[in-house]
Amino acid sequence: MPSLPINAGGLLMQTLSQYLNTQTLAVVAALGALLTALVNYHQGRIAARAHKAQIYLEFSARYNAPEIAVALQALVDWRRKYGDAFAAVFHTKFQAQDAEAVQVNFHRRTANAYFIDVANAYRAGVVSRPFARLAIDHPGASVWRYIADPMSIALYENAKSDWLPTLLKIDRHFGARGLF
Repeated sequence: MPSLPINAGGLLMQTLSQYLNTQTLAVVAALGALLTALVNYHQGRIAARAHKAQIYLEFSARYNAPEIAVALQALVDWRRKYGDAFAAVFHTKFQAQDAEAVQVNFHRRTANAYFIDVANAYRAGVVSRPFARLAIDHPGASVWRYIADPMSIALYENAKSDWLPTLLKIDRHFGARGLF
């Protein structure tokens, strides 16, 4: 039987020890990388939530601004003053540059800007459907749907509303609650 060199057992143990140290280091490095990935994922989710909250706060501040309240009230007043013919009267008076119609057009555009911006953000994928639903679920939605949008359609000579289908996709009851 051949005999092992005197140092062979020690060399084998040293090689085995180096191998195990290398493997241990590789496992520790892999666990460190996994932990780093999990922390980064969690931080990304926190940042995404913070960004969504910021967007919501911006939409909320816009809707709650005094200009929106004034615009929505002016549109309701116009509708009450001119009855069912409010959109046609608006078109005629605006074409003649009637001062009252010009002012009401400013209010129409103010109301349009908010709801159209929510629809655009949803269309672009910037906000989710539940988020957009929350942003448009206001009493002013009925003013936009039943007053501002028909006025826009009349103003642009019966052009079809591009925004109502999107807003109804976000919330099928859009504008049906809180009727003026």
